[in-house]
Amino acid sequence: MRQLIFLLTGFLLIQLSSVSQEADILAADTTKAKANKGLEANKLYNESIGFYLEQNYTGAISKTNKAIELNPGFLKAYYNRGCYNLRLGNLEEALADFNKVIQKQPNSKVYVARGYCMLQQKQIKKALDDFTLAIDKNPSNAEAYYYRASAYYAQGNFMKAIEEFNKATDIDQYYALAFGDRGNAKMETKDLDGALADFNKAIALDPALAPTFNSRGKLNELQGKLQAALEDYTAALKIDPEYYSAFNNRGRVKYLMENYESSLEDFNAALELNPEYDLAYNNRGLAKYMMGNLNGAIDDFSEAIAINPDYGAAYENRGNTKEMKRDEKGACSDWKKADSLGETNARKYVSKQCQE
Repeated sequence: MRQLIFLLTGFLLIQLSSVSQEADILAADTTKAKANKGLEANKLYNESIGFYLEQNYTGAISKTNKAIELNPGFLKAYYNRGCYNLRLGNLEEALADFNKVIQKQPNSKVYVARGYCMLQQKQIKKALDDFTLAIDKNPSNAEAYYYRASAYYAQGNFMKAIEEFNKATDIDQYYALAFGDRGNAKMETKDLDGALADFNKAIALDPALAPTFNSRGKLNELQGKLQAALEDYTAALKIDPEYYSAFNNRGRVKYLMENYESSLEDFNAALELNPEYDLAYNNRGLAKYMMGNLNGAIDDFSEAIAINPDYGAAYENRGNTKEMKRDEKGACSDWKKADSLGETNARKYVSKQCQE
């Protein structure tokens, strides 16, 4: 699920009150000072947007802070500051700003923004409530349906997610993200033809959607179309060279194609980008195993387990590797652990080879 891009690009129109001829000089000066503050706040607000467009989110927040100091009732500035904080992952700060706007001027867009924060915090029920409020405020807000679908997807309610993605694409027939993520939901429901159609539609609408190429690659891999999967993962990496899961996925396909050395390079790249990536450690361990580097394989499986102590497949793989090194006791210990974590093959190994 990609991050929202919430941004108000319009200028705030400051309406200056006319000064009565009977007003005293002090009142006129006070009004003028307030007007000047408002104009300066508006200037800082627009400068913050420039920083945002340059991806300088810290600078954007600094400008917006100053705008709010000058005009504490500047709701658009609170909204935008919430968006800038979202970009930096400052969810609590973003929530505080969105709450401020909702207290004063609730609207569909800010409910979607707050719901997105809740979704990131895995508060799915609260997120759903906010997306529903956003739809109540504006039934034509395709983004609200999209994120309500994303919340249902996070719950594992894939059929309901598909219904909501349908509503988003009915409103906006060019909503590439909605088509792509509907494809993911259809994959979960085993509607592979429908998923492929959605991935193709999303890519046709937006050829720069790296996650959709990655998803289509998974579908092709699942169907045994390894060359097509390889091409999709490569396309995703051309768009986003730091897409570590695409490196892992491409490495896995290369492994299946028995191109072990090249797969190792991809797993290395994935781990350079994300040193806590347990899947890549496990997969790199498998590649090392196939290349005869048993000690290196054990090290990688151990790293995967250190990151994720409930990683049953890594225990099973480490057990298999220990068996190759004639460490029967160590192998049985790992297989028993894998069995307790639900790995059915490990259970067979225990029953056949670990009887005391």
